[in-house]
Amino acid sequence: MKIIRLCEKCQSTFTGEKHCCSENERTGRFSLFGTGFLQVFLVSIQTYFITIIFLPGVLVVGFLISYVWTFNVKKIAFGDKKDRIVYAGGAAVGAFFGVISGIGIKNLFSASCQG
Repeated sequence: MKIIRLCEKCQSTFTGEKHCCSENERTGRFSLFGTGFLQVFLVSIQTYFITIIFLPGVLVVGFLISYVWTFNVKKIAFGDKKDRIVYAGGAAVGAFFGVISGIGIKNLFSASCQG
């Protein structure tokens, strides 16, 4: 029978004696830095794609931002790969329709100001 334990530091469950929090802190901080870098890098690219209305880029980068973000969120982090892909896919589609809605709103206001 396996004993399941709860880590007091990160609130994840584990079996056995070793756990993710017992890894080298330097490695953990490097990983955290890398994740933060990647997220902000992707958000910067996403902002550019939105300003030039490059919709394929908005979809792809929107998915990547959300997929990377899932590694830092407890609820999604405890889910399986399918949960992460479904969540990231929803966020990508949301980014896509956000741009489409923004274009529609801009056009609506442009038309009403002209006439």
